[in-house]
Formats: sequence, C-alpha cells, structure tokens
Amino acid sequence: GIVIDGTKELTGRHMINGEFAFELYDEEGTLKQTVVNKDGKFAFKELFFEEVGTYTYTVKEKDLNAGGMSYDATEFVVVIEVTDDLNAELVATIASINGSANTAIKFQNTYEIKEPNSTVIKGFKTFTGREWTENDVFTFELYEANSDYEVAEDAKPLDTQTATKGNTAFTFKELEYNAEATHYYVVKEVAGDATVGITYDASVYNVKVEVVDLHDGTLSVTQTVSKANTVVEEIEFVNTYKVYEGAYAQATISGIKTLTTRPIKDAEFTFDLYVVDKSESFKDSSKFKNYYSLNTSDAFTKMKEVSEADLLEGLKVAH
Repeated sequence: GIVIDGTKELTGRHMINGEFAFELYDEEGTLKQTVVNKDGKFAFKELFFEEVGTYTYTVKEKDLNAGGMSYDATEFVVVIEVTDDLNAELVATIASINGSANTAIKFQNTYEIKEPNSTVIKGFKTFTGREWTENDVFTFELYEANSDYEVAEDAKPLDTQTATKGNTAFTFKELEYNAEATHYYVVKEVAGDATVGITYDASVYNVKVEVVDLHDGTLSVTQTVSKANTVVEEIEFVNTYKVYEGAYAQATISGIKTLTTRPIKDAEFTFDLYVVDKSESFKDSSKFKNYYSLNTSDAFTKMKEVSEADLLEGLKVAH
C-alpha cells in the first residue's frame, strides 16, 4: 500500500487543528476520503492495490467558507504506479505529482480580519460644594501604557476631553483594532488651579482592552476598568469646592450725610457698622459686634443688616 500526504500553511494567524479539510478523489471523480489537518500536516489512509497498473488520484482542499479565510484552490494530481516485484508482491510508488517527481503537496491559506472592531473609553465628572458655572472646565487625558500601566515619561496623550456645565460626561475618541492583542490605557484628570477652592481628583483609572480573534474574520473587544487594583463599573472623577479658611470677601458700604441750616463740621458725626442676624431686628446695638466706626464730615456709613453667613469669616470692609 501507499499513503498520500501533504502539508498545510496558514498566514495571518495561528492554525487550529482540524479546521481544514482535504479530499481525495479517484480518476472517475469519486470522493474516496476526507481528512483534516493536524500540526500543519494531513495524511489519507493507506491505499491498497490488487493489480499492476497506473492509478490517478486528485487531492483538493475543501472550501469550508470560514470568515476571513482565503482557501487554496490548487488541485494536485497524483499518479501511482503499481508494479510486480517478481516476488509475488505488488509495489506501489508515487510516480508524479502534477507531472513532476519532485513536487510535494502543500496547501497555503491566508487569513485576515474582514471586520475591524473598536471601543470607546468614557467617564463623567461629579462636582460638589457649589453649583456648576459656565467657567467650570475640567480636562481628562487618555494615555497608552504597558502591561503594568506605566506611561512613558515623554508620552503624549492619545486624546484629551473636557467636562463642562450641562455636559459632565466625556468620551475619548474611538479606538480601532484589526488584530488580536491586549491593550492597556491610563485615564487621569489634569489638575487645575487649586487657589480657586477646587480640590481635583487625583485618581488614576487603568483600562484593559482585550481583543480576541473569533476565527471568522471578526474580533471581539472586552474592556475592563480598575482603580487602585479594584475593578470598577465606571470612570468617575469627583471634585470638591470649599472656601479656604482665612478667605474673605470685600464690600464697600457708603452713604451721604446731610445737615440743614448750617455747614457740617469735621468729625462732627460718627457712624457705626454692625453685623445683624437676618432673623433679628436691630434694636439693641450692644448685642451686635461693631465691625467698623467712621468719623467724617462728608460721608455717611449707613447702618445696614449684613448677615454673618453673607460675609465670610474674616470679613474686611474696604474704606
């Protein structure tokens, strides 16, 4: 008997045992055997002959129509000569393959991703301590990293996005993939001017994107987000606003003093400024703290109800 065998090569991805099929036809076009690949090779069952003669077979690869796969349409014609060795035995040898004694059977296939896949990394901003204003702009950056989520010192962000009043969510540009791989990213907030009373979130979010070849010309994309080695559902940066201790506001309270029948003398009248609780009326000046006294001949500082809640601790009155 004799065995007809061959090899299989695949470019574009690794080969899986059993994913390719090969067919053996006799000279009448009848399918005799079908086998699959294993470790880059295939072999038909041994063929036995009962008579001296010339036998012709054809070997083809079966087109299984797998996504992303280009099949080799080559047909190999195998001529087998069966002779009598004069010792009552028949001997079978392969005389030629496609007309040549030196040709080997080899099928070469190509695989490629027909449909790239993509993902987007997004998050949102939470701001506490006061209402958003039109001037509030928070900036976020996306960096490519290594498997330890380390970013190169000279790395530039892949993308930069902002969150503003009425648009507190942010979405980085779409990331597209055309091959199986695992990608790592880092998302962080750009710290702004802390002197305006805002504490910026120093959190760093790590994003792992696993791209898997489904072996049908398509890719699956899975995104995992973690913070401080703990998997989280979403990316959220929380900033807070707080008035710093010792901060103060300034206000100027002024008025005019009028005296009829004669001119006003210098330092003739004195005017006091008091802080009065909104819930109380100004009846007894001894109950309230005298913030400022003014002697003048031209200006009158009118007593005015000013809540301590309206004037921050450490209020100073400009004059």
